[in-house]
Amino acid sequence: MNYIPFNNLKLITIEIDNKFNNIINKNNYIKEIHSNYLIKYNINDNYKISLDILNYQSNLIYIEYKKNHDLYLKFINNMYGHYFKLYNNIINYIDEIKDKTNININSKKFEPFNDIKDITKFKIENSEEIFNKINEYLILINNYIKLQTEDIKIDKITKKSGIYLNNFINEKEYNINILEEKIKLFVNNFISYYDFHYNFLKRLLYKLNLEKNYIDNKINSNIDNKNIKNLIYKYKLVKSNNLEHINKKSILLISLFTNFICYLFYLYARNKIPI
Repeated sequence: MNYIPFNNLKLITIEIDNKFNNIINKNNYIKEIHSNYLIKYNINDNYKISLDILNYQSNLIYIEYKKNHDLYLKFINNMYGHYFKLYNNIINYIDEIKDKTNININSKKFEPFNDIKDITKFKIENSEEIFNKINEYLILINNYIKLQTEDIKIDKITKKSGIYLNNFINEKEYNINILEEKIKLFVNNFISYYDFHYNFLKRLLYKLNLEKNYIDNKINSNIDNKNIKNLIYKYKLVKSNNLEHINKKSILLISLFTNFICYLFYLYARNKIPI
């Protein structure tokens, strides 16, 4: 059998993690804009209602993000469970045939997987470690089968010289055939798990790409939040300056009006204007 690389699975999970990070960052960007607008308009109730759709947009993105992310974490957790069960089957079988085959391994104890408890605790690195051990043991047994097959060829050559080894060869071939079929079963299950995991992760990555592209097309986050805050600051500054300008103008008008009234009283006192 050929070595099955886990790296393909790991590379997809790295891409998926990046997509999740991009989506949540974009959603945080929307939430910050919503927060900035509430600050800008001093949390006026009418404006808050008008901004509800912006807040709802953020909530929808997060709901979809969380649903996909929870599914992803649960899938990675169950991936470990699949390989853990296969690993135990292989270890138990090797233990059964070790006296006949002299195949000895120092099997590693991995943390048990519990189907009943719905706990998400295993990471992609845990699956990678047990995956590589399965590869190692299957290759070891496959190499043993190759050596035994070569020995049987030598026995058949010896038999042709007149040595009666028929029953001995039949027994060896029978045992090797059983071992070979059992290993084929393990390898097929191993490949089946791998294909299932790979296809699911590719499908999830495709789905996240669609979601991310849609969000990117609708929301331009190239506008730096610092710029938005600066605009809000300038808005407040202009508003404050306008109010200050209006206040100064009002004071000036009141002052002119007061002076005019005083002047009228002065003329009256001088009998300059009739009563």
